[in-house]
Amino acid sequence: AADPVSRAITRTPLVITDSTTTWSFSAYNADDTQVTINATKRASGTNCYVFVENGEEGTHDWQAVASLFDSQVWTKNTGIFGTPTDVDGNGKVVILYFKMRKNDNSEEPNILGYFFPGDLITGSLPAGVDFSNRMEVFYMNLSFGEPLHSEMQRTLFHEFQHMINYGQRRISASKPEMDIWLNEGLAESAEHYGLGTPGSSRIESMNTDSSGYIRNGMPLLVWFGDDANYGLSYTFVQYCRLQTGRWDIMTELINHAYGDYRALETVVGQKVSEIDTFDKMLKAYHIARLVNGSGIHGFKDENSTFRFTLRPPTDSLDSFKLMPGGAIFLPVAKSSLDDFTPSGNGPQVSFYKHQP
Repeated sequence: AADPVSRAITRTPLVITDSTTTWSFSAYNADDTQVTINATKRASGTNCYVFVENGEEGTHDWQAVASLFDSQVWTKNTGIFGTPTDVDGNGKVVILYFKMRKNDNSEEPNILGYFFPGDLITGSLPAGVDFSNRMEVFYMNLSFGEPLHSEMQRTLFHEFQHMINYGQRRISASKPEMDIWLNEGLAESAEHYGLGTPGSSRIESMNTDSSGYIRNGMPLLVWFGDDANYGLSYTFVQYCRLQTGRWDIMTELINHAYGDYRALETVVGQKVSEIDTFDKMLKAYHIARLVNGSGIHGFKDENSTFRFTLRPPTDSLDSFKLMPGGAIFLPVAKSSLDDFTPSGNGPQVSFYKHQP
């Protein structure tokens, strides 16, 4: 008989463990093409493993990244959003740092990071899902620069929220995926809560409005992925947070049966009777952006932070079309306002007069 030792077969484990040193990950590049990233584990934390693309580790303090995730990102995010899934059973989240490139292999510095929901699928892949790493992993872009740059730190909070959100709703509870605009509002709010500093770049993009999208009625509920979308989603969720006076509404929104405006009507509307429907909530938010006032027409104790420069639309009003959740502001003389009789309003479009 052959020696039993000669018949032993060594197999690569399917789960990353403390003893794992290298791993090959599937990922998307900047043009959404699937690529393979060969990476080495550079740091471990209580709640995370930090892997870095081979040859891109530089001289960065990778253990500091793991410590940041443990002490701040994990602690803050799980405190107001809930805990992530653990589909691979190792109790850790993987943070993969690599240089995101385009199909021509040029670097793309304008993406900071992303989370891919398909990675939490452990069974057969449904149509349209190209791959799954079958683990809790999100991706950070070294083409942007220093991994501990303030914007990269904010991105850790942002993408971890997406992981928790999807895992809690789709994997653990089989609830509908949260609407993008609301999910992004929570992710932007995760940055604010985690680092204790408002999203000044989002507020500034709304004030600058270099694209003209805000003044021309950028919709809250339709997602284009523009800076204006992120700004509106973030400031709307912060408006709701300030009106209720509670950060933990984020947990309630994730846990709600619905992942859309109906969740807000329950979570926010039942706490603030003046905005107990989404229509009232949306109207009050837009007026708060305009007047920066008191009560439901302001941002409470953070009026000084959430101050906006609002401009009239540049598009012709003759053929103007508003999309869901959008609003425009038309400054007029008081005499004109007194005499104004709206036309074209109805169940989908409303006019509101406001005198400062």
